[in-house]
Amino acid sequence: MIAAARLASTSSLVVRSSRVSCLRRRSSSSARRAMAASSSAGTVDSEESASLLSKRCIPCEGGGEEGGDLEPLDAGAAQAFMPQIPLWDLREQAEGEATTLSLARTWKTKNFTKALGLIERIGMVAEQQGHHPDLHLTGWNNLECNIFTHAIGGLSENDFILAAKIEAINVEDLVRVKKKKSLF
Repeated sequence: MIAAARLASTSSLVVRSSRVSCLRRRSSSSARRAMAASSSAGTVDSEESASLLSKRCIPCEGGGEEGGDLEPLDAGAAQAFMPQIPLWDLREQAEGEATTLSLARTWKTKNFTKALGLIERIGMVAEQQGHHPDLHLTGWNNLECNIFTHAIGGLSENDFILAAKIEAINVEDLVRVKKKKSLF
């Protein structure tokens, strides 16, 4: 299910899909145009962003007919989605002169096999949506998930939909729970 896993030279397991892009299925051209319109405008309607969990990732590819009008969301538009995924971080990555926005979330799992279980659950959601994050397992129990649409070189609404769906995964049996310190 997960495309490739390899041991990095830093002794951390790196799990990556062979290509991070949007779903390659057919969908209505009106859905693609609506997504492109909201992205190219750089803003997001509050009604549009109201229910990320009820949405599905739609096909997009940078350039060409399949979503060539799709532009990455600007920081303001991306920020409008953040209240729906409060445990995720909005990150800026400098790539040459350009800056790319991405979403990131980390989990500390109970043990190594629980981390692999979390990767599998995230992988199942990603496959259902046809949109794949970069997953990095470091140490034996630290999992980081990074999401952005490589095809357009930044964030699209699909990234926020995927993040919301990943956030909805039940992980209670997999992750460590912080114990509250007693005052006495």
